Amino acid sequence: MKRTMKHILCGVACAALILLPAAALAQESVDSLRRAYFEAYQSKDWPSAIEIGLKLVERDPANSHNAYNLACAYGLSGDAENALIWARKAAEAGFSDRYLFETDPDLKPIRTLPGYPATLEIVRQHAARDRAAFLKLAEKSTPLIVVPEDLDRGKPAPLIVALHPYGGTAEQIAGVWRSVAQKSGAILVAPRAVRPTGVGRAAGFEWGTADEADYLVTSAVKVVLKEHKIDEQRIVLTGFSQGAYIAFNLGIRHPDKFAGVIPVAGSYNSSEAGPALLEGARRPRFYVMVGDRDPILEANRTAAKEYQKAGIPVQLKVYENLGHTFPKNTDEELHQAMKFVLGE
Repeated sequence: MKRTMKHILCGVACAALILLPAAALAQESVDSLRRAYFEAYQSKDWPSAIEIGLKLVERDPANSHNAYNLACAYGLSGDAENALIWARKAAEAGFSDRYLFETDPDLKPIRTLPGYPATLEIVRQHAARDRAAFLKLAEKSTPLIVVPEDLDRGKPAPLIVALHPYGGTAEQIAGVWRSVAQKSGAILVAPRAVRPTGVGRAAGFEWGTADEADYLVTSAVKVVLKEHKIDEQRIVLTGFSQGAYIAFNLGIRHPDKFAGVIPVAGSYNSSEAGPALLEGARRPRFYVMVGDRDPILEANRTAAKEYQKAGIPVQLKVYENLGHTFPKNTDEELHQAMKFVLGE
């Protein structure tokens, strides 16, 4: 699942179509196509993924991630020529995730083709431009920190790092975790993403690339470490939807930083968060939470199977009759997740 796919499921309820204006109806149609692509991709139905991807790039041509996803579908189908064509179109449309472009196994077939180096160079130029713009925005990003009322400041406290969904805010995700942090005696920090979504009711922020999210998370943790005594062996990373996708990635990328990871309704892809990317001896504990009616259920099951096989402590909690949202009895369920990842 590629970068656009993690945007489609942001935990924001849709109003009845009859109440939406024409522009919103068009957006809903695009979102439906993205969900369909996601399902085809997860099912490894490459002909369907290509068919849906072609419709997406026709409907939403300005989105470089649609072209990138289509390139991946062609690459996985064995059609390297068309994969390179759409990778080039993605680059020309502004695709800037250099790391993903260079390492994604879906694009392996194109990396020996003559046109690949020039296409990669375009992506690198976009990445350098976007990085400079991102760093300017990040300078103004101050994390939201919540300290328990009865915190014993003489003892190092656990730290919960909570990442909001696409279109969300630090305040929203902090509201979900506040009471759990209080009960756990943990300080809570919610980093602030800096790229605005500007999409209707979900006019919040999104995390951009995993590298950008990594920078914001690392910066937020540094701020807390300067201001409070933190038990660095008990730092927990969590997120919802896009935030959970980032949590999967960063938990594997930085096993030395996080004792545990709690992805809630987050997408998973082995090429971005699989055990093969894990470096070092430490194994964070993963508590994966997802509804049985959530389209990303199978991806979460794959994560649990791959982590378990690799010796990573993992528990998969599937909730009945639940879609893309937090489970009922949220505080109780999150508290159980905290106990697992901290080994209590």
